[in-house]
Amino acid sequence: MTRQTTPDLRSRTTLANWRQAPFNQWAFHNVRQVVPTAGVHAFGDTWALPRNIQSLEHVRLSDRYGAQRSLEELFAYAHTDAFLVLHRGAIHTERYFNGMRPQDPHILMSVSKSVVATVAGILCGQGQLNPEAQLTDYIPELAGTGFA
Repeated sequence: MTRQTTPDLRSRTTLANWRQAPFNQWAFHNVRQVVPTAGVHAFGDTWALPRNIQSLEHVRLSDRYGAQRSLEELFAYAHTDAFLVLHRGAIHTERYFNGMRPQDPHILMSVSKSVVATVAGILCGQGQLNPEAQLTDYIPELAGTGFA
């Protein structure tokens, strides 16, 4: 399923602008139509997480200007497509916006960075990853590239 959007926005989304607003509103939900991607499917058994749904209507956060806003206001301001709170192994909140559904593919740049940083932190704590080492110490093929 593709996100419901105006044909004009879809036709004006290019490789040069797909990560910028307002084009990202369509592109992040339809990334496979913009750049080459690979589908990532569950490997092995999966399980349903317990649900302990909590109301977050009382939660207010400060925006970058210091103004207090509700989550609903922040979701609208940030053009949020999905929001999930997982705490102690249970789903406490799960919301979808802008035509997004749980089974729909969506770009995961921020999620990927968070997962990689969490794994790196665990490996550092276990002494298996040296935070002072160069990336090329672990991946020599990157020598001579922008990652060197």
